[in-house]
Amino acid sequence: MKNNEKLVEENRLLKEELQQRVDDNASIYAMLCNALMRLQEADEILFDFMCHPYPQPITYEMREKLEKYHKKYEISEKST
Repeated sequence: MKNNEKLVEENRLLKEELQQRVDDNASIYAMLCNALMRLQEADEILFDFMCHPYPQPITYEMREKLEKYHKKYEISEKST
């Protein structure tokens, strides 16, 4: 009977460890998805700037899009 209780306890501990790993992986996945969304937004903005004819001034829409991105992710001049 003692062996059985020991196996039950070991099984419970393994389940807890597995659940912790699942939770950790879910958290990492969420962070990666968030980073990917940010990169996609930044890529769209960068594409707008890259396709813009150089000597002409930046359009209001482009500036507004960039400011929204900076505000959304709280990016300041000092952090760049």
